[in-house]
Amino acid sequence: MFDLEKAIADWRKQMLAAGIRAPLPLEELENHLREEIEHRRKTGLEVQHAFEISAEHVGKARALNSEFKKIGASSMAEKSMIAVCAMFVGFITLLGTATVVLCYTKWSDRATASAAMISSLVVACRWRYIVPFLPVIADARKRLAVSLAVIACGFAVPPFICDVVLPRGIGGFLPPTVLWTFLLLTVLFCAGVGLAMSEHEREKWGIKRLN
Repeated sequence: MFDLEKAIADWRKQMLAAGIRAPLPLEELENHLREEIEHRRKTGLEVQHAFEISAEHVGKARALNSEFKKIGASSMAEKSMIAVCAMFVGFITLLGTATVVLCYTKWSDRATASAAMISSLVVACRWRYIVPFLPVIADARKRLAVSLAVIACGFAVPPFICDVVLPRGIGGFLPPTVLWTFLLLTVLFCAGVGLAMSEHEREKWGIKRLN
C-alpha cells in the first residue's frame, strides 16, 4: 500500500540531496506539494497518482535548486547595488556639505557649490532614468569590466580637472565650481552601475528599453 508520508519524506531527501537546504524554501515547497496532492485527490485521483503528478508539477530537484540559486544571486546583487548607491549618496552629501561650510564664506560661492551638490544628489537619486540610454552588454564578464572602467573614470576625471584645469584662488582654494565635477563623477558612477545590469535585471527594476 502506498505510504504518502514516506513518499513526501523521500521527496524531501531528494530536495536536500540536490542542495535545497534552507528551511523556509523547503517548507514552502512541501506545503505547495501537499496542496497539489489534496487538490488532485478531490478530483478523484488515487493517492499515489496524485503524488506523482504533484511532484512533477512542483518541479525536479535540480531545476528547483538552480532557480533558488539564481534568485539568491540576483537578490544579493541587488542588495549590493542598493548599498553601494546609498554609500555614494552619503559620500556626496557629507563631502559636499563639509566643502560648502568649511571652504567658502561668500554666500554667492556657497550658492554655486550648493547648486552643484543638489544637482549631483538629484542625478544619484534618479539614476534609473539614465539606464535606458545605455547599451545592454550580454556577456557578464565584459559587462563587469566596462562597468568598473566607467566608474573608475568617474573617480579619476574630477581630480584631474581640479589639479590641472581649474585655477586656484587665494590661499590655494579651488573655486566653488569645483563641486560641479561631483556631477560628472555622479553621472559616470550611475552609468557604470547601469552598464552592470543585465537585460533581465533591468526588467526586474522596471527599466524599459528605448525603442
